[in-house]
Amino acid sequence: MVETSRFADNSKIIHQHLQEELQNQTEMEPKENKSLCSEDSRLCEMAFWVKYSLFIINFFVWVGGIILVCIGIWARMEKQGLGNLDNLATDPAIFLLAIGGIMVITSIFGCVGSLRENICMLKIFCAVIAIVFTLEIASGIIAYLFLDEVKDHLLHLTERSIRNYQDDADLHDLINYVQRHYSCCGATSYDDWEVNAYFNCSSPAQSMCGVPPSCCRNYLPMPNIQCGYGIRLKNDVLAGHVVYTRGCIDELMTTFKQNLLIIGLIAFGVGFIEIFGIILAHSLIRNIMENRASFERQQLSQATYIRSSACDNYDFDDGVHC
Repeated sequence: MVETSRFADNSKIIHQHLQEELQNQTEMEPKENKSLCSEDSRLCEMAFWVKYSLFIINFFVWVGGIILVCIGIWARMEKQGLGNLDNLATDPAIFLLAIGGIMVITSIFGCVGSLRENICMLKIFCAVIAIVFTLEIASGIIAYLFLDEVKDHLLHLTERSIRNYQDDADLHDLINYVQRHYSCCGATSYDDWEVNAYFNCSSPAQSMCGVPPSCCRNYLPMPNIQCGYGIRLKNDVLAGHVVYTRGCIDELMTTFKQNLLIIGLIAFGVGFIEIFGIILAHSLIRNIMENRASFERQQLSQATYIRSSACDNYDFDDGVHC
């Protein structure tokens, strides 16, 4: 019983001494930042550039996403609410909101994860970017292999957009731009405007059997908004002198094929930025884990040294060891 009591007393002394040594060590050493750096200055500098490069890239992505979201919200508000929910699939504002939202959410994980050195957020960032990159690659391959199906789907969307031409301001502007820029009219021909209620030949409106002014060849200095009214009552030859009779789908597909190199370079640039972001995030994660492991080893080594010093500085009774 006496030996056990002496051992317990000596253990309390050692524990008290350890606490005092650790407290003194903490007071003597300067306070370190939560963001730890390895003892190698070169690695430390590399980690710094990786961290803030990842932050800067994601910051610009965040700004771009915010701009797209604001434009999308503004476009929806201009339409005074959601309007017809059946038209959401062809609404350009919805695409802007979706793309902008993904950019904002992903970049937040990248920015906060890099600044706070949060491994969980960085892993989520890598996972989202990897999923987006995979979907982009898959979409490109599918679009190339099933070009005819893509053309049919585009034709269906265009016909649906023509039907809602007056009901959707964004589609109205988009169709007008495409028809003016590519000198075309309708999806496959100018007769496609028959599906629109205002340009239908059974319409009581003045625009019956007509086409929008964006289909007109615009011989006059000032475009005549009624130049396409009733034009489909004439034969194709006479109509071709006043409006464009070729469809826009073929023009768009021709332009797409002619600019495959430019489209490929743009896709490569976007993919390179995404892969570069994943590499930076993985490098930062590895550096954070190495720093934490190094810090834990230092703490363990320091605790072992202090305990050894405590044992050396105290004399114990015979039979009682540290």
